[in-house]
Amino acid sequence: MIGVSHYPFADGPDASDLGESFGIQNLTSAARSASEFAAWLVDEYRNPQRPLASLRVLLSPIEGETIHPRIEALLPRDAPATRAAVEQDLGEFRQDCRSNPDNVAVVYIAGHGVQLNKRGAIVLLHDFGDPNHVNELTGAIDVRGCHDGMDEAGNAHQQVWFVDACRQLPTVARRFERLEGALTLSERPGQVKSSPLFLASSTRESAFAVIGGTTLFSQALLWALQGAAALGPEGGVSDEWYVGLSRLNTLLDRRVKALAGAHGEDQNVDPTGRFTDAVIHRFAQPPPVEVLLTLKPLAAAARGALLFNGDATQAHQWEVWPFQDRLNPGLYALEVTPQPPFRSPGSSLVNVTQPEFTQEVEVG
Repeated sequence: MIGVSHYPFADGPDASDLGESFGIQNLTSAARSASEFAAWLVDEYRNPQRPLASLRVLLSPIEGETIHPRIEALLPRDAPATRAAVEQDLGEFRQDCRSNPDNVAVVYIAGHGVQLNKRGAIVLLHDFGDPNHVNELTGAIDVRGCHDGMDEAGNAHQQVWFVDACRQLPTVARRFERLEGALTLSERPGQVKSSPLFLASSTRESAFAVIGGTTLFSQALLWALQGAAALGPEGGVSDEWYVGLSRLNTLLDRRVKALAGAHGEDQNVDPTGRFTDAVIHRFAQPPPVEVLLTLKPLAAAARGALLFNGDATQAHQWEVWPFQDRLNPGLYALEVTPQPPFRSPGSSLVNVTQPEFTQEVEVG
């Protein structure tokens, strides 16, 4: 987990000419977003066949940025995501992943991003712009290059990569034939079974965040993992409720697009890499579904009831509309009793499923 909000050599009194030439400012949400995902891994991730074995977290928050307390308590006081720290942790991470091909590797990186070609995804690290660096991108990580380097025979056969960053061409790049120095990995022969790479923005696009909050991509990712992307055991893939890569791929872009659209922006998730329908998270209990029922016309002042599997002893009843609650997924009998002169539409079966269930109830 890498989250970089603080760029001392690009924004502030220590800014270098190179750092300023990229025209970036400190962020307010990248380190927090990485910490939120790391906390999910520590406290909520569940996969009995693949339990959490290790977690490496490097964060560079700005002053006053909120870091999830669960992660803040585990981190050293000063562990910024510098090139040296990332290179050391990435090397150890790769060795751990190689120890058993049945391992699962998860990578999440958030910060300022740049793109030098249509496939690229480079994220700037804490010491980007340090005047002591030999190359302009020494303080950066080439995530695409590292992803490709981990795709090798004998490595963890199930990998999931998330890059929560913009992918825009910096203006200063036009002054160079090439920009070199970003951390990458050599590629060895062979490949792993599954290694999707979810890029939070498409080519030449921005990735957005709530100022002082978290990124839209991390919000969508946790929304999906905490239940919205859940599938039931009837699918045959798992005997429990679970999140699979195909479902995650379907929902992430839709959710990010909706969150960005609510702020008048456009952001599109760009998935790439090798996909299988691998299970990445399992639930001990069916995750609840967000349910919203509205009444038309509202003047009907109806009483409503949802009976789980038609069982009146498992009923959710209300008289104030709209009805909004979190309910277990499954079949419900919906009963609506309006005040005269309106007539009841009769009982109907509704299938409450993830990611959310919305229905307008019309009475005559």
